[in-house]
Amino acid sequence: MSGDPDIKTDEHGIPILDEALEPDALEQPPADETGNTDLLDRAVVDHLLHDETIDALLDDLTADLQGLVSWKMEEVMKEEVAKVVKDAVARTAPQLAQDIRAQLRLALPELLENAVKRARGET
Repeated sequence: MSGDPDIKTDEHGIPILDEALEPDALEQPPADETGNTDLLDRAVVDHLLHDETIDALLDDLTADLQGLVSWKMEEVMKEEVAKVVKDAVARTAPQLAQDIRAQLRLALPELLENAVKRARGET
């Protein structure tokens, strides 16, 4: 620090403050008559929202909400697909039963013949 010509230091090397800033001179969001920040003022809100901490919180919130939305969509889709499959099976069950019965009737003579041949030792 002592090598920097713009900064004056005392005998211990501590920088000397030549031009102190008054707290009122620092840029701060406007406050209302109670001294609180006016969150209804769009400029104040914009100023506050550009803080890194707020950005990090928004990123976390966004990630959490995205996860929740994805999870909810999956759950709803699972339920709807299950309903559609169940309805389709219920609608086609009578026809499916008839088709299975018809195929069994067609195959039954050959199945019986094969069973009898096996029982007799014929292959």
